[in-house]
Amino acid sequence: MAETNSSRPWGWEPLLEARRWDDLEDWCTQWQINHPDDTAPFRALLTALREVVPTIVEENGMESRERHLRCDDDPKRWDGREELKGAAKMLEIGELEAAIKGAPPVASEAWRRNREIIETDLHECIDAEEVTQGAEELSRRGHAREALDLLRYIDFTTSFLRGEMDSEEDRDWMNEAIAEVANLAFEAGRHTQVAWGKEFEELAAIRAKQTHTLAHKNEGRRTYNAERTAKKNAWIKHAELVEASLSRDVTGSARAEYILKNWRKIGVEGQRPAPPSKKTLENWISERKKKKASRTRS
Repeated sequence: MAETNSSRPWGWEPLLEARRWDDLEDWCTQWQINHPDDTAPFRALLTALREVVPTIVEENGMESRERHLRCDDDPKRWDGREELKGAAKMLEIGELEAAIKGAPPVASEAWRRNREIIETDLHECIDAEEVTQGAEELSRRGHAREALDLLRYIDFTTSFLRGEMDSEEDRDWMNEAIAEVANLAFEAGRHTQVAWGKEFEELAAIRAKQTHTLAHKNEGRRTYNAERTAKKNAWIKHAELVEASLSRDVTGSARAEYILKNWRKIGVEGQRPAPPSKKTLENWISERKKKKASRTRS
């Protein structure tokens, strides 16, 4: 089993301290050659590099992000810190992350992961209270349902096209092709939506400044996140109580159905949390199973 104690000295520490970037890159190359299955030192080094390389906050309208400085950034941003460019270069190249994560997932696996995240967020939008008033079709819940329908139509189209293929090899190729396009289309749609929204950001920014101080907004966000976390923890706790009465092993879908069917049989009316959607339960059960399997392997 690979070494996982990131607190032990690996050998790269004095090189990082002395800012000997070329020697540090050579050390990484030699370690990967001699210990191809041990990525623990790479994880520790990556964390150290991220702490060393300066960060900046970029803003545009209501959008903001924090990122590490890049080698080609304005020299003024590097003023007095040029000796750290070697560390920034190592982060930019990405070889450490590649060594840790291994080969990138195939398109179908990447789309599966993205889709799980997307669908979980969409179901949470459906379960949440509306933030606007008016026509149901134009509400957050309405848009979330429409998005789910479109995702299901991707499945329908994929199934139809697979049926037109003559071999399993062709069907696999079709799966990967559609997954690749789906990933790209989703990213393109996300950026398009942000681009459309830029027109309204100026008004939104003015309104935010008029009604909230920055501290108030941050406090509101923390409160919102805390309430959202508390609601999630409450339904998880209740779901586990209901699940405890299930005496046989069943699939994730059947388990979710059982929990929802028996949701109101446990607890006191008025104190019992509202049930999540079946899909949210299925995602929770699936994620829990993955975590259990991961702990078993380690």
